[in-house]
Amino acid sequence: MAGAARRSGHYLVGMAKPPHARLPLLGVLLLLTYGAHIAEEYWGGEGFAAWAERTAGVHLTVDTWFSLNLVFFSAMAVGVLAGWFREPARWLLIPFGAAVLVNGLLHLAASLATRSYSPGLATGLLLWVPLGVTIIRSARSRWAPAQIRAGIGVGVLLHVGVTLAAYSSSLPR
Repeated sequence: MAGAARRSGHYLVGMAKPPHARLPLLGVLLLLTYGAHIAEEYWGGEGFAAWAERTAGVHLTVDTWFSLNLVFFSAMAVGVLAGWFREPARWLLIPFGAAVLVNGLLHLAASLATRSYSPGLATGLLLWVPLGVTIIRSARSRWAPAQIRAGIGVGVLLHVGVTLAAYSSSLPR
C-alpha cells in the first residue's frame, strides 16, 4: 500500500514527503532570502556598488545594480511561480539554487581576496550557500544526475551573465 501511495504521488498520513516535494517551499525561501541579501548588499558596509568600485574598479551605479537584481529576481519569481503550478518547471530551482550558491561562495572569495567585507557576505554564507546546497540535494531524489549537472551549469551561466552585465555597465560608452 505504501509503495503504491508513493508512486501515485499521494501520501498517507504520517508519511514523510520525498525531498523533491519540498522544492516549492525552497523556491519561496529563495525569494525571501533574496530580499535579505539585497538589503545587506545595499545597506551593508559601504554598499556593494561602492565596494565593487573600490576593490575591483567596476563602476557599478546603485541604479544599475538594482536593475540587474530586479531582472534576476523577476526571473526567479517567474520560475518559482511556474514550479508551483507545473511540476516539471520545478527543475528551474536547480539553476537558481546553483546561482545563489555560487554567489555566496564568490562573496566569501572576494572578501578573502580583498581582505575586506563584501556586502552580501553574511546572507550569502548563512542563507544562500546552505539553501543552494539543500535545493540541489533535494532535487537529486527527482532528477537524474545529468539533469542536475545541467541545472548547475545553467545556474553558473546565469551568475556569469549577471556578472558580465555588471562589468559591462562600467565600460566607457
